[in-house]
Amino acid sequence: MRIKKVYISHVLCFVLGISVTLLILSNEVPENIPHIEKEKFCCIILILSAPNNVEKRAALRETWVKFLGVDFLYLFIIGSKDINNDQRSQIVKEHKSFGDILLVPTVDTYANLSLKVLRSFQEVNSIYDFKYLIKTDDDTFLHVQELKKAIRLAPKQFLYWGYFSGTARVYRRGKWKELDWFLCDRYLPYALGGAYILTSDLVDFIAKNGDHFRLYKSEDVTVGTWLAPLNVYRMHDPRFDTGTFTRGCQDDAIAIHDKSPEELRVYHRRLLDGLGPCPEVKLKVQPYLYNWSVLPSQCCSLRS
Repeated sequence: MRIKKVYISHVLCFVLGISVTLLILSNEVPENIPHIEKEKFCCIILILSAPNNVEKRAALRETWVKFLGVDFLYLFIIGSKDINNDQRSQIVKEHKSFGDILLVPTVDTYANLSLKVLRSFQEVNSIYDFKYLIKTDDDTFLHVQELKKAIRLAPKQFLYWGYFSGTARVYRRGKWKELDWFLCDRYLPYALGGAYILTSDLVDFIAKNGDHFRLYKSEDVTVGTWLAPLNVYRMHDPRFDTGTFTRGCQDDAIAIHDKSPEELRVYHRRLLDGLGPCPEVKLKVQPYLYNWSVLPSQCCSLRS
């Protein structure tokens, strides 16, 4: 009897497979197949992390992530290739507890950051319906209250938003050395990588065409280069303190990069007490206004 049931099951599967194939070949879609709706959010926040950055992820979960609300989804992005058993066990444990880790099929090294960003864009673009994507790092503080106020007034299409650089010279030595850059003697204008925002149409463009794009060492440089020929609105915003090293601390900042887990917790406690995030409002480096009317090499002086 069991053999007979297995045989019947195999026959049914075969018939179903033939039926589906014929439907596909005839370009007909049966009416009874339900359309799967994508989950909808205002913002998807992709936080680049690394397998061993357990403490940094814990600090973010304890701090600004708590202010996000249901219309914002955050995900820690980690490369899944070549991680060892201990790292995999830790990641599985975290994901079971928080459900906030997205593994992408890359080796998690600095050299692969651009590919890691591309794969994460492709993944979320296929799964979620959203208006904005925020790319940030696990040592960046997002001032969520300021972010939400700003995003309500932001354009809904073709927006590339962050703190832009147009004067950066191409690295020829060290960690950021570019072997394949030949476009010009400086990088094309790009939003610094501690945090930047893209509207969903730009994410969709990158996700669908990214496998044909050249990858550079710095992911923020790479995204700027991908978007360089497009007719997009580049919104330079000094409230994004998103360079390799922080410029200081301002209470109205949207994003502050290069912060330790303890600094993140201090900012969070102050916000819970109804204060601004900064224990001391102090800038080590003054921000500039980007002058889009001149060549990039002249864009970014404090006189602009």
